[in-house]
Amino acid sequence: MTPLKSTFASEYELLQTLRRTDPTFAEICRDYELLTAEIASLSAATIEENRHLGDLQDSLSGLRDELRDSLRAKSAKKNSQET
Repeated sequence: MTPLKSTFASEYELLQTLRRTDPTFAEICRDYELLTAEIASLSAATIEENRHLGDLQDSLSGLRDELRDSLRAKSAKKNSQET
């Protein structure tokens, strides 16, 4: 399972649609996947890597929030157009 699919399981179909149609959203998705992979590779981290890991986790959290906000906005817009 991909990091995006595991994090956004219930919204994954919408995420994939937005990723195909919105270049900025697609870039955020790519950044999220790259950071997730980098964090996973830092298993036995030194003190310096631990500092770097904290920065990466902060960035990942920001990307996750940005993705979630975009998905909510798109979902709300879609729902309002259906009613």
